[in-house]
Amino acid sequence: VAQKQFLQIVTHEFRTPLAVIQSLGDLLELEVSNDPQVRQKHIARLKSAVQRMANLLNKALGQERIETTFWRTNAAWFDIKALLQELVSEAARLNGDSRRFRINSMSRRIQADRELLIICINNLLDNAIKFSPAQSEIFISAYIDAQDRICISVIDQGKGIEEQDRCKVFGKYYRQDAQTN
Repeated sequence: VAQKQFLQIVTHEFRTPLAVIQSLGDLLELEVSNDPQVRQKHIARLKSAVQRMANLLNKALGQERIETTFWRTNAAWFDIKALLQELVSEAARLNGDSRRFRINSMSRRIQADRELLIICINNLLDNAIKFSPAQSEIFISAYIDAQDRICISVIDQGKGIEEQDRCKVFGKYYRQDAQTN
C-alpha cells in the first residue's frame, strides 16, 4: 500500500517539472535559436525544473519517513513576500505570457518549514495555471489573520471545484476529474 501511494505522489507531483524538462530539452536539441541570451534563458529554466524535481523527490522520500518514523519540521525565519515573489517569478518564467500573476503581501518574516511551504504553494500555483483560462489573472496573497496566523491564498479564474467534491480536496492524492474541471 505504501509503495502504491508513493508512486501516486510521484506521478502527481512530478508531471509539471517533467513536462518542462522535456520541452526545454527538445528546444535545446533543435537549436531553435543561435542567440546566446535565448539559449541561456532555456538552460536556466531547465536547471530550475531539475532542481524542483530534486526537491520534490527529497520531500516525497521525506514523506515516506514521516509516515514511518518520528519527524520534525525544519522551521526557519524568512520573508513571506520574498518567497511568494520567487515562486511567482518561477511560475511566470515556466509559463511565459500564458497567465498574469498579481501578488498582494506585506514584507513579513515568518517562521515555517520553507521547503514544505514551497511545495504547497507550487501545488496551488500549478493547479491555478492548469485550470484557468489562457491570459487570465492569478492572485496570490499572504496576510495575518485575527489569531496571528499566516494565511496564503491563491485565486484563479477557473471553474472551481464542484460543491460535492470540496470535502475530498484535502484527501491524500485527491484529483478532480479533468472533464468536469
